Amino acid sequence: MLTRVSEEPARTLEEAAYGVHLDPFELVRPEHGWYTNLDARLPAQHYGVTKRLESLFRQRSDGGRYLHVALVGHGGTGKSTLIRQAMADLRGLGILPVYINARESFDQVDMVFSDVVLVLVEAVVRTLVEDGQTLTLDPRYLELVRSWFTETLVSEERRSTLFGELATEAQAGLDLPLLARFAAKIQGTLRSSNEYREEIRRRGGRDPEALIRGANQLLDAVHQGLAARKQQLCVVFDNLEKIHDRRQVDAAILRRADDLRRLRCHVVYFLSPADQYAPTGQQISQLFVTVEVPVIPVRTDATAPEDAVEPAALTAIESLLGKRIVLDELLANRQAGVAAIARWSGGRLRDIIEITRQACEFAYIDPQATKVESRHIDDAVRKLGAQRLVVM
Repeated sequence: MLTRVSEEPARTLEEAAYGVHLDPFELVRPEHGWYTNLDARLPAQHYGVTKRLESLFRQRSDGGRYLHVALVGHGGTGKSTLIRQAMADLRGLGILPVYINARESFDQVDMVFSDVVLVLVEAVVRTLVEDGQTLTLDPRYLELVRSWFTETLVSEERRSTLFGELATEAQAGLDLPLLARFAAKIQGTLRSSNEYREEIRRRGGRDPEALIRGANQLLDAVHQGLAARKQQLCVVFDNLEKIHDRRQVDAAILRRADDLRRLRCHVVYFLSPADQYAPTGQQISQLFVTVEVPVIPVRTDATAPEDAVEPAALTAIESLLGKRIVLDELLANRQAGVAAIARWSGGRLRDIIEITRQACEFAYIDPQATKVESRHIDDAVRKLGAQRLVVM
């Protein structure tokens, strides 16, 4: 099998500085050649995120109860990558993941509880269709969900305008792709302020019981179809922690935690440390099972020398960078260079990558250098520090 060019490590300073190899915002999935399984390399007592998630799901896999987890961590700690690894590890337990990008799916300055439920429903149906899941769903469930979309959430006078010819197609028979188109029509109203959104919110929000019941009718139908494969849905709300106005998340999710926990599927919410340590209302650990995503533990012994880096962390960071760049060809002193990057990053995954990228750029534009030297790493750290100072 041929390896894609993008998975080859960078061999030149120019490629490392300006290519995608050291893009700190690039999402590297577990199947990618650059991926490093940090959980397998770091002590469970200092890291162990995927192991913790796996233990939680194992406890619920046979009990018929669904798990609602708050995944908490600062930006740049690798939460999205970790959850994808965890979902891959959980395939053996029958976990079928559904990913939602909260920044794309919600109006970030005006989101409500009913939006969360409807976005979840649309994502489930769309994922099943896009993944080619050939499910045979009970026609009675399909009709109940269609009726929920077209009659409960939308008034008669707006029904034909919003759904158009879909209503006619539904008379000839419902299936999952057609249901996905109904759901997309509903979800498409949620990011813009218009009369349809206001009506859907008003009708969906006036009876939370009916809203949850409608969502559960779909989830029950899907789980019934997945039963032969011994699979269960897990919906992942990625990037919720990046919504700047935490009051929106508090009102739509945290204050409605009791209602959301009644949804009959597993759910993982990406939330901000502020929701735990400086909450608008209740702390998330009082509402959901909470799993914290730490930085890479580069320093765990307070009595160790100031420049010391934990050996396991150093090995993990060297492996991570070694898959993206050829270390011996780009670093003047591989061991000292990796140790400096590890130490100055504080273990924050995104900073590890950004310091390395910036150091490669400084070395590339330095007419006296052919490799990254310690002074380039120091300059990269100073630049990152200056950027952080402005932000703070």
